[in-house]
Amino acid sequence: MDAFLILMVCIAFLTAILTACRESEYGYKDDGEKRIR
Repeated sequence: MDAFLILMVCIAFLTAILTACRESEYGYKDDGEKRIR
């Protein structure tokens, strides 16, 4: 169970980094509505 929780945290962290990089590339940092869903 602990390994599953760690995996979920890692996935959430990676997705957060990817979305941050994607937003900075397109310049949508402050616009939450223009974000790619």
